[in-house]
Amino acid sequence: MKITDIIKASLVLSLFMIPNFAGMICMATESSTSISYEQITSKYPSMEAYIAQARKMVKDNWYPPVNAFENSATIILTLNKDGKLLNCFISIPSGNDDFDTSLLDAAKKATYSPLPNDVNEDVVNIDLSFNMQKRHLNLKKKTLSEIK
Repeated sequence: MKITDIIKASLVLSLFMIPNFAGMICMATESSTSISYEQITSKYPSMEAYIAQARKMVKDNWYPPVNAFENSATIILTLNKDGKLLNCFISIPSGNDDFDTSLLDAAKKATYSPLPNDVNEDVVNIDLSFNMQKRHLNLKKKTLSEIK
């Protein structure tokens, strides 16, 4: 299987992701075809927690730019069995270069755990979506008597 086939399969899988979902995964080995999130988590239930942990690792290292309102993007992380990041790229861009760059920077800074012991794959691709939504604050103005 060529890397371009894996990327195409990952992009197709990404299009069907549920917003704010922890992630989707497809396996990227010479002998296997891409597998959906449901298939991989039923085959390797420990991957559900692993994907959530990988997402948290990226999020903990992410400092979105101040101009990142109403943006969302999907990244693909390629990790080996030891948790080493082999590659990461934007599969669905936000349209905001600063947003996308900050997300890639966070993915590169993150430290990932080794794949769970029950996963018999050498390399995995994990698709993660990140959203930034403008929050509207409804602040009540306090009167001077309420402050005292």
